[in-house]
Amino acid sequence: MKHFLLLIFAALLGLSAGAQTRTYTDNLVVDLGEKTGTTAPITATVYLTEHDGKVDLELRNFVFKVGGTSTPVGHIKLSDLTVTPDGDKKRFSGKGKAKLTRGDLPGYLFWMSSLMSSLDMEADGYFTADSLNFALDFTVPFQGRMKVKYGQWTTTGLRTAVNDAPADEAVYTLGGRRLEALPARGGVYIVGGRKVVR
Repeated sequence: MKHFLLLIFAALLGLSAGAQTRTYTDNLVVDLGEKTGTTAPITATVYLTEHDGKVDLELRNFVFKVGGTSTPVGHIKLSDLTVTPDGDKKRFSGKGKAKLTRGDLPGYLFWMSSLMSSLDMEADGYFTADSLNFALDFTVPFQGRMKVKYGQWTTTGLRTAVNDAPADEAVYTLGGRRLEALPARGGVYIVGGRKVVR
């Protein structure tokens, strides 16, 4: 009987070994469209589970804040996004229904997930061992088109420069224009995927 239980335990461990969940904490902003602008950055924790060449993203206890108003949304989980290796990064993208469930932060009695159990979303991003960067595009009924940006993609204009920067420390403007060298005069530039202030 002991051997049988040991075999079952070993089999369960083997099944769970295929999936790896990582936790990332970084800035998150919500782009409300051209007319409204972008929210102030908040610190958010995202769980990324990698399995069978795919990833699941889960943003837990998301509270949407605009001005002095907080709207508790809940947990947002988008599953089975296709992963492709890209050097030291792994890129993911895909479309699907994000599952919305009630959050568990104290002090909030109502969560938007009570009204909507799912939302069509499109995801695009990449991750390394220590960073996660993505954008989620979606449309909220009565609100319109929105985009959640996480990690380095929270700053407008960085997405193109961060994605296209080769490992040779290429220099870009915030508008995404490649420069031959880092200018001596003042400004903000992207060098090798990192922001540099002169």
